[in-house]
Amino acid sequence: SLAYGRLAYKKQHLEPLDYMIDRFKKPADENAKKADAEAKKAEKYEKIGADYEKKALADKKNQQALMKKANDAFAKAEGHRDEEARLRGVSDSYRGYQRGFEESKWRAEVGIECGSDPMCYAKYLDAKDIAVGKPGLPKAERALIQLAKLGPKAAPALDALLKHVDTSERIVRQGILLALTRVAPKPCDRCVQRLDEVIKAQENQTTLDYLTADTRIVRNYFRWAGR
Repeated sequence: SLAYGRLAYKKQHLEPLDYMIDRFKKPADENAKKADAEAKKAEKYEKIGADYEKKALADKKNQQALMKKANDAFAKAEGHRDEEARLRGVSDSYRGYQRGFEESKWRAEVGIECGSDPMCYAKYLDAKDIAVGKPGLPKAERALIQLAKLGPKAAPALDALLKHVDTSERIVRQGILLALTRVAPKPCDRCVQRLDEVIKAQENQTTLDYLTADTRIVRNYFRWAGR
């Protein structure tokens, strides 16, 4: 579905994705609902067990019998907790597939909306939710793929690419660097200047070492290209 989401460009292309989303959403919801029911049962028996335990501490004469009832209740609660955990695991598995197809749909929607309009794609780089698990990341990814495909025709989006090239989000940074090599004119002094700024600002941030190395490669490319 990843490749499909990156290539879809017509509204009818969403239909298979909607089908798959619904296919996995239903069992995810059903198992989550069953897990919630098991949790309530567990809570019920945990309360019963705690009540018997409290009574046992206050009633020395019947303490043994009361503790047996408490332990029986706790055992039932544990069984329901085990079943709850199993159902949560099943629900999470289905939900993972659901989310995967949802991300593909978000990618597809960008291509459908923007077509060959570079500024339409560029606006997705300004999104506030560009993060793992959020719609903004797969949308920005698709936008950058399309800008790279447009090549020089996407020149109006060059300012947006240079503005966001300092992002620490790996997928977006690498997408921007790739797009720059396809979109920017050669030579591109402003590209060299901007990439130098980013490298200098981030060179001591060890968590960004790999991205800084990628940025240096593209900076060096622009020092050479077209000269």
